[in-house]
Amino acid sequence: MTDLARLRSDLRAFSVGVGQPLAAWQAAALVLAARVSVIVAPRQSGKSRSLSVLALWWAFRNHASRVLLVSAPERPSDRTSG
Repeated sequence: MTDLARLRSDLRAFSVGVGQPLAAWQAAALVLAARVSVIVAPRQSGKSRSLSVLALWWAFRNHASRVLLVSAPERPSDRTSG
């Protein structure tokens, strides 16, 4: 059995434990040391998947808290004005 304390304290270990391992740069970007963080990465680099793993990890670590994911329903570049 996997050490639950390690899974709660280590995002990379958690990502491996749930079968969605993060690359080193993804785990480093998701440290979120500041209140507002910006991740600049190209398309198809796993941003959505990594943030999903992060949200799941937060929910796993803080079972009494609420985790909310908000995403735009479409790409802003696809919008046309009036």
